[in-house]
Amino acid sequence: MEKGGRSSNVEGWNKNRILVREPGAWGMITLNLNPLGPLAMQGSRHPITEAGLEYLIKLLGENFRRGWGSGELEYRMVREELLYGRKTILIEARFSKEPRNHYYCYRSLLNFDMETKIPIRVQVFDWENQLIGDYGYENLRINAGLTDADFEPQNRR
Repeated sequence: MEKGGRSSNVEGWNKNRILVREPGAWGMITLNLNPLGPLAMQGSRHPITEAGLEYLIKLLGENFRRGWGSGELEYRMVREELLYGRKTILIEARFSKEPRNHYYCYRSLLNFDMETKIPIRVQVFDWENQLIGDYGYENLRINAGLTDADFEPQNRR
């Protein structure tokens, strides 16, 4: 999706399809896409159903618990830094160097918002220590008060 585009996805709504509207003249057309289909997945490692903060926290939590329990997790506080106008703590985590141990990544850098304690950026690196994902949540609003009307196809906000 191009910058300025809009997508809506709510589990159990719209037959679990993504409602997509591109910016500009293409915005007159609304698409209903399978979240795992080639159009929806174009340029992405994950479907939109795995893009939320809830999924990220669950995935990281599972990996951290398993790594901690098996002694395959090393972590350290790197520094405090300002990110998206928020004070954060940058944590580095390293898992087993063996890909066969099935961790999501070998190394991750996590920026935790010091006020909310929520990760607002996660960078993940593969077993060659190459950046493979950079997920940020700028201007994050928890419990934003959205209603069903916010997800209606004719809503152009």
